[in-house]
Amino acid sequence: MSIQSLKATQTGNTLQHFEKIFRNAYNEREGLVIPAKMWAISSRIKHLFIMIDEITGDDGGVEFLNGIHGILSKYKLMDPGHGFNTKVIVADASIVDPGVIDQHLSDISSEPDKIYFRSVGNSENSGLGLPLSRQRFKFKGLDATVINANSYPATNLDITYKVLVESCRFSEEANLKQQDILGKSLQATIFKDIQALMDRFDVDQILVYIQNKRRLAELIDSLRKELG
Repeated sequence: MSIQSLKATQTGNTLQHFEKIFRNAYNEREGLVIPAKMWAISSRIKHLFIMIDEITGDDGGVEFLNGIHGILSKYKLMDPGHGFNTKVIVADASIVDPGVIDQHLSDISSEPDKIYFRSVGNSENSGLGLPLSRQRFKFKGLDATVINANSYPATNLDITYKVLVESCRFSEEANLKQQDILGKSLQATIFKDIQALMDRFDVDQILVYIQNKRRLAELIDSLRKELG
C-alpha cells in the first residue's frame, strides 16, 4: 500500500486505508486485538516496513508519523508475539541525533521554520562527523536507531546569512499578502545566488538544500527555463 502523505478526508484521513488491513483482527468493544486473526495476517504479511521520506518537508509529516505510531500501538504491531517484523524508517537530512528527533518529532503541533545545530565535539554527538555512524536511543518508549550517512564531511563550515525584511502595517489580509511577497523575494535571491555560482570557474559542484518541496520544485523549474 502506498500513501503519498497525510490528507484529511470526509471520514477522517488517508491513514484509515492503512488501518483497514488490521480492522478485522481488533475487538472494538473490548479494545483488544484478536491474536489468532493477527497471526493469520502476519502469516501473509510478515515484514511490515513503513517508510516516511522528507518528514520535515511536509506540514503533515510529523502528524503522519504520530498517526502511524498510534496504529502500531492500537494493533500491537510492534509486539513480536503477533508474528510481525515491523520497522518504521524515517528519512530526513534535518534530523541527525536523538535530541533533534525528540524535540521535533514527538509533538504534532506546528513549529516555525528553523535550522537545528548540534556540536559534533561532545560525547553524545561524537559520531556525527564520521562518514557513517549509528546511535541507539528510545523514541516513544520503543527501541530506535539513528543512522547518519555524512556524504560531505567537513572540518569547518562557513555560513553566510542573507536577511530579507519586509515591513507593513499589520492586518490579517495584508499579512497574508506580505508573506507571499517575502517568499518571492527569497526565491529570487536563491536563484541569483545559484546563477552567480554557476558562472564561477572555481566551483565544481553546487548543493542546494531546500526543505519546502513546493519552493524547490519552483526553483528547479526556473533553472530549467533559464538553462534551456
